[in-house]
Amino acid sequence: MTNKSLKGRLKERGAVLAPGVYDALSALLAQQAGFEALYLSGASIA
Repeated sequence: MTNKSLKGRLKERGAVLAPGVYDALSALLAQQAGFEALYLSGASIA
């Protein structure tokens, strides 16, 4: 796992895959799967 900022990662070539998460467990699973970024919306929490 790298510790790059999203701004820095977006400057690089290639897509940034960010799966949608709705709680801490789904965020942990996405992190363990190797995703660099996550997407969270207010509607998914509500």
